Amino acid sequence: EEGVYSASDLPTNFTSAFFDLNEAEELKSSFLSARTSILNEGFAGFGDAWLTAVEGQQLEEAKQLAGVCASVRVQIKQELTLTRIGFEANLEIWNNGDHPLENVTVTLRASPFGNASLDATSLFVFGEPELTDITSISGGVIDAKSNAKSTWLIIPLTEAAPMVEIKYDISGVL
Repeated sequence: EEGVYSASDLPTNFTSAFFDLNEAEELKSSFLSARTSILNEGFAGFGDAWLTAVEGQQLEEAKQLAGVCASVRVQIKQELTLTRIGFEANLEIWNNGDHPLENVTVTLRASPFGNASLDATSLFVFGEPELTDITSISGGVIDAKSNAKSTWLIIPLTEAAPMVEIKYDISGVL
């Protein structure tokens, strides 16, 4: 109907889909305000601000773990993949300490890009890892002064992107 811009103006028996113009204007205003704040803080955009926040959080977490004599590197060898085409993920842990690292457990998971709270692990097949200098990824041991490696083949199922391109984050808990 003409002149109706908000869902609160609709008659109680209205059943069709409705685009709330007032709500859209509020969202636009919030977006522009947030973008202006981010640009004023010297960031190139939302992605730059987000990455800076994540790096800051990682630095704080690293400070809390100071004293642990191991370094970790995660590497995904392919940034773009199609469903049912596998890619490799590598995890390297350097134990530079004088004592073995014990009870090492690694759990991989997938989530929609930027939304780690949603679990999409069931949309991927994670192959058994190839292990070097680690006894297991379920309570394993890494000897002192050694470099452990785990390599997984990960295959996205058709359900991971049935109709349109969808990006995912592959992460892990160590």
